[in-house]
Amino acid sequence: MSNNVTKIEGSAFYQSSLESINIPPSVTSLGWGAFRSCPSLVMDELYLPNLTGNLDGGQFGLGAQIRKVTSLGSITSMKETFGGNKLLEMCILPDTLTKLSGGVFSGCSNLRTLVLKQENIILLSSSVFLNCTNLQIEIDLPNLSTLDKDGESCFANSGITKVLNLGATSIYQNNMFKDCKNLTYVNLPSTTTTVGYNVFNGCSNLETLIVNATTPPTLGHATFWGCDKMTIYVPDDSVDAYKAATGWVGYASRIKGISELQ
Repeated sequence: MSNNVTKIEGSAFYQSSLESINIPPSVTSLGWGAFRSCPSLVMDELYLPNLTGNLDGGQFGLGAQIRKVTSLGSITSMKETFGGNKLLEMCILPDTLTKLSGGVFSGCSNLRTLVLKQENIILLSSSVFLNCTNLQIEIDLPNLSTLDKDGESCFANSGITKVLNLGATSIYQNNMFKDCKNLTYVNLPSTTTTVGYNVFNGCSNLETLIVNATTPPTLGHATFWGCDKMTIYVPDDSVDAYKAATGWVGYASRIKGISELQ
């Protein structure tokens, strides 16, 4: 491909039998599904320092295999971009990125290194890190304001170790952290209103869950199944309310005031 190319149109190689390609760093735009469903395409490195706009169209999803992503220019959002890429080991994301949607890294089971300025992220949606089993990172998203579609399966079966901050979000539902075997610590904000179905189901090493909401959130079915090591810490003045609340009452012996947290 010519080094003068600046734009690759949508569906340019969609469902093709392409095996290799050299995308020049001059490219500033990749259209929807440009390399989507290209099961034979293997790339050692993706380096696009001049890329702008967004990657919201599954450009490399469902087939294309890329070993490392070293630059995505100054894009601001991603959706379904690398879903299903089992070869991907490392991804460096730009500081301009604010939104991760719809299975961006879903199924990237070999992803171990993710460079992401987490404080800039304002939106996450479903399945972003689903089945990223080797991604052992801490989640710290102080400016997160939206969990689109309640963040369904957002981190499910991933390697995340701690959740330090989820901004001002309120609803955590439908398998959000299900089967995160490395997860030991979670801090939910005071804005929390719902902790729904299977959110922590299978988090067998979860030891500390902090819920900062003064009013006990609605608790769904099977939320804490398999969380045998877990202690729940809530605002001191709300301990009795949590112990008596629907769903929470079954975990009354594990509920303590935040002041007891060491």
